[in-house]
Amino acid sequence: MIQMRETCRRLEDEAKAADKALTNERKKAKDQVAGTIETRHDELEESYDLQIKQTQEKLRKIRQEREKVKNKGVQQRIGGETADLVAENSGLAAKMKTLFKQNKVPGICRTGWYYALFSPRGWKEILILLATILVCFGVVPLIAYLMVPPQNRSTLVLVLIYLAVIILFFGIWLIIHNMTKVKHREMIEEGRILRDQMEANRRQINAIKKSIKSDSNEEMYNLGGYDEKIAEFEAEIADIEARKKQALDEFENELKPQITDEIMAGYSDRLSELFQDKKVKDERFSQADVERKNLALDLAENYEAYLGKSNMNPKRLEALIAIFEEGSATNLTEAIEYYKKNR
Repeated sequence: MIQMRETCRRLEDEAKAADKALTNERKKAKDQVAGTIETRHDELEESYDLQIKQTQEKLRKIRQEREKVKNKGVQQRIGGETADLVAENSGLAAKMKTLFKQNKVPGICRTGWYYALFSPRGWKEILILLATILVCFGVVPLIAYLMVPPQNRSTLVLVLIYLAVIILFFGIWLIIHNMTKVKHREMIEEGRILRDQMEANRRQINAIKKSIKSDSNEEMYNLGGYDEKIAEFEAEIADIEARKKQALDEFENELKPQITDEIMAGYSDRLSELFQDKKVKDERFSQADVERKNLALDLAENYEAYLGKSNMNPKRLEALIAIFEEGSATNLTEAIEYYKKNR
């Protein structure tokens, strides 16, 4: 019985080893199939992607060239349609400069900042005026206060700084006002008229620029050759993408099964050999296991009732045989009693 159990264990181990070898070989074949299919798929896709990328690069360059040509045409068109207004503004600026110089009006009086402070008109000049007031009566006093040593800072010091700054800047403003606007009132007013005309021209120039840039009609820029090339490249990309899809579909439906069959054919003999080996060892183990079970049943039916279940183990049986051999008992009952007393 002991030998039979050992035989069953050995045959079971052999059957498990054969099953593991077959499983590993199948996995090896499956992994090779998957790896080969993935590599071939990626290589096929990359070849088409490379062609698409190259054509897309050509498309990008031709679009850039088209945009440059269009922008150049737009600038030329803007220059042509605003030339009179630009020339008029140049003439107005020269007239204002000459007029102020002849009447000995300081050059600062021609600037936008001067008119924002002393004769503001329009939201731009009002913003300049507000920004100047904020800097002069907000930022400057604060900086001056922060420059005072911490131990000397107080509300009184801050108030005095603000008063000093207000007096300083208002005094400067008043001096400039009296020396320019009061003294040269007519010239300042004439300058106001000229600046308003220049600003009106600038608004008109900006309106023309906006209109030209938003104009969807591009016929005057002669871009037909670029558009034809762009359409050609776009059609080429669409064609490559369609061919790529067809190639990948054919790969999936035709080449993939073919690759699988070719690789599995290389493993066919080895898998068949391992399968047969597993089958043989499974049968051997199964047969031995059946014999072991039959032997166990036979022992239980024919000997267990006579010997008792407690004596149906190898060590106990060897001990009982030794008692018989020693002559210490003449029958099984005496041998069992002897064993119990002397164990």
